[in-house]
Amino acid sequence: MVDVTRDCRMTVRCEGKIRWLSVLAIRYIESAGRKVIVHTDNGEITYYDRMGELEETLGERFFRIHRGYLVNLSRVTEIGGGEVTLDSGEHLLLSKYKKAAFLTAYQRHEKNLVR
Repeated sequence: MVDVTRDCRMTVRCEGKIRWLSVLAIRYIESAGRKVIVHTDNGEITYYDRMGELEETLGERFFRIHRGYLVNLSRVTEIGGGEVTLDSGEHLLLSKYKKAAFLTAYQRHEKNLVR
């Protein structure tokens, strides 16, 4: 179960514990079967959830670039060659079917940062 508050924190229930994560610290979320792996600046957190629900919960700050990846748009530094590069140096596969929508979402995200 995930809840995102106005102060950009995400509540995650895993392994019988409740954890609060800064949404800004999340680089990307990866699908792993019925579980998700949240890749943050402080390590990885794995728990049961659905990518579609996370995509809806996290809103326009994140974009589903591939069936298996939900990326924090603020962490993207490069797009090209069928992949997205993050500020951590990680390279994630960008679906050719999602590329046009991703570029639109990224441009909208960048315009909102400039305001």
